[in-house]
Amino acid sequence: MSRLATGISTLFVLIAALPAQAQVPAPPAGLSGLRGPSWTPSWSLAGFFLNTEDPAGPLKGGGAGLDFLLSPYLGVEVTLAVLGGVAEEDGATLRREGLRLGGSVLIYPLGLRGHGLNPYLRGGFIDQRMTYTVEMPGAAPMELRNQSSFSEAAAGLRFLFGHGDEPFALSVSVEAAALFPDEHQDGDVTVKHDEPTIVFRVGAGFHF
Repeated sequence: MSRLATGISTLFVLIAALPAQAQVPAPPAGLSGLRGPSWTPSWSLAGFFLNTEDPAGPLKGGGAGLDFLLSPYLGVEVTLAVLGGVAEEDGATLRREGLRLGGSVLIYPLGLRGHGLNPYLRGGFIDQRMTYTVEMPGAAPMELRNQSSFSEAAAGLRFLFGHGDEPFALSVSVEAAALFPDEHQDGDVTVKHDEPTIVFRVGAGFHF
């Protein structure tokens, strides 16, 4: 028993001689409740309204887009939009109805965050198919079709309303894009674009 008592006494002496555990300083006041989100979405499904024009006048429409992020900084986007407008001149009416299918590369310079404001850049191509219907008094309507393509460069802001503990988020976004027409066109009529076309887009999305 004497050896056991001596061993226990020696152990307590060694423990007492160990240095005290380092103390981690408390975070500054006001910052203890803040933390960055622990989740970044991979997929995004969004709907949007667009406002633009062509040589005949204003065009309005809407569509949907699907994004996939390869990393928090880089992704790809596919969009499909419908648009149309009516122009009148000297008793004649020109109705335009069409579809735009787009594909682009999506860049988040600061990385996409699950909560907060996220600036982004986008660049790609658009294939457009339009139907032009000319209506004149006393004459049957005449339909003309045109297929053209554009290069697109865009910049926008997207605000995500997510939280770090939830694997999804909602968002709102605004964007401005410039469309640069390609020279080649197909169809019954050729549409002359003297300068880039500006497109404004406002949307809401679901990210998961």
